[in-house]
Amino acid sequence: MSVQATLVHEADCELEGWEEPAPGLVTWRTLFSGDRTPTQGLVQGVAEVRATLETRPGLHRHAHAETYYILSGRGVIDLDGEMRPLAPGDAVFIPGATATPLLTDPRYIQVVLTATLVCVVFGNRITHFRRVIAVVDALGLGAYAAFGTQKALLAGLAVPAAILVGVINATGGGLLRDLITREEPLVFKPGQFYALAALAGSVLFVFFVTELGLRPTSAALATISLTFTFRILSSLFNWRTSPVGQLNPANEPPP
Repeated sequence: MSVQATLVHEADCELEGWEEPAPGLVTWRTLFSGDRTPTQGLVQGVAEVRATLETRPGLHRHAHAETYYILSGRGVIDLDGEMRPLAPGDAVFIPGATATPLLTDPRYIQVVLTATLVCVVFGNRITHFRRVIAVVDALGLGAYAAFGTQKALLAGLAVPAAILVGVINATGGGLLRDLITREEPLVFKPGQFYALAALAGSVLFVFFVTELGLRPTSAALATISLTFTFRILSSLFNWRTSPVGQLNPANEPPP
């Protein structure tokens, strides 16, 4: 087939895709390819990636380099260990023989399982490390507030909803911890700022990304630092929230 100038239309190209969902819910139309069109040195197509909570695009490799230009939708890609958001107008270059980055990281569940095992084995001695646990918890509060807010924004949620997701993501672990240990959850009782610190962290992350234009990683680091500082200061100086007024005070008889 001789090489010549060629014009194709997307709708005229065959719709293709993987037969099994394991590699990912991906369909595409090949626009230019040397074995199909009078072209050479270039393969170009239009693909649609449908990522769900159950199925994410799987790892695959091509011998040649790849470039992706985002036409619509949003997502996340791992570039050299840094999670970067994808939006319309973004272009991505992936070197040849390099695995297309996944959106998931199994290390999260591995860390959780390891920490659970340590607590089971050394449970009686954990009480000696309350201060260390409090410091780690303060770090995690900001980290999960930023992480949850970013994920919600990338999923297309409005800013108020994304902030709510960030707060729930940051305080949910502590809530489960208190329930498992048969203690009253910290977020349900007046005390040193906890949920308020998570709320501040989520708001700060949105501000850094949308108003200051910081990259997600830089915004997350700033959020973690400020939230950690706020949480530690509230513990050192005993800044506390006040209980909400009772609907039926004890000094008044019921109607």
